[in-house]
Amino acid sequence: MIKSLISFKPSNHVSGILLMVVNAFFMSLLYVIVKILTNDCNFSSNQVGLLYKLSILVLTLVSCLNLGFIHHLKTKKLFFHALRGFFSIMGSLCMFYAVSVMNVLNAAAISELTPVFMVIAGVLVFNEKLTTPKIILLLGSITGIFFIKDFTTIGKDPNPGYWFAFLALIFWSLNNVVIKKLTKTEHSRAQLFYSSLFASIFAFPIACFQYTFDFTNYSLDLNIATWPDFSAKAILLILSAGMASLLHKVSFFRAYKLADMSVVGPFDYLRLPFTGIFAYLILDEGITNNYSLIGYGLIVLSGIYFIMHKEKKPK
Repeated sequence: MIKSLISFKPSNHVSGILLMVVNAFFMSLLYVIVKILTNDCNFSSNQVGLLYKLSILVLTLVSCLNLGFIHHLKTKKLFFHALRGFFSIMGSLCMFYAVSVMNVLNAAAISELTPVFMVIAGVLVFNEKLTTPKIILLLGSITGIFFIKDFTTIGKDPNPGYWFAFLALIFWSLNNVVIKKLTKTEHSRAQLFYSSLFASIFAFPIACFQYTFDFTNYSLDLNIATWPDFSAKAILLILSAGMASLLHKVSFFRAYKLADMSVVGPFDYLRLPFTGIFAYLILDEGITNNYSLIGYGLIVLSGIYFIMHKEKKPK
């Protein structure tokens, strides 16, 4: 029996599921780290975005130094790499700002709505058919957001974090389109290197300023940013954010290579319970209102239904 356990090799589906669980774990951890850096270490979300991308760039170079990485740097699609870097950092900056000013679990729930934006883009831009799984995804997710946001308070001190979270989804959806273009010819390590390189370049000037938004009066206050002290705790958290993101990206794409989306996709929603646990234990954040659980459930169930049924062809 012991010999059989030692020689056990999981199937591609099992490996894919485990990798997707790893992806959800580290993505949830990233949100919590960002919250600590912005709230406890006094970094702005823009500064965190720059430092986070720089840490990914350094970790990528270190990890790939002995893997023939120079060979994989050759590319004829530098423009698309730059485009991906721009969409990636803009999405991260928007979501990091959202995380810094709102409940982390709510931000994580909104981040799961990327398929909704992809479906809307497919219908409006590419004239794709509005199938039953797509309709269920749209209705379930939109209804879920109403429960999470508690729109009985609409118009009363609106939290700008929600708007930035949705803006992040738009940028990430555009990023996914570019990734599909690059995946056909570009090596994954080259994609990671160029994405973090260009993202760092775009993030640098943005990190030099501090922005304050007032959505009630539609005003923007712009000031030169001041940098807090780089304590040992802050440096460790920044490196941890880069490592968490790197592990999230690698496990995510590896999971989809090993198994079908319908098998591993639903496990990406584990980031919600993971985020809830981390937020409660580390940040002492709870669920904002009793209706939020209904909203989380609607987003998860409609998303899983969409993943399980979207590729089924009608008879």
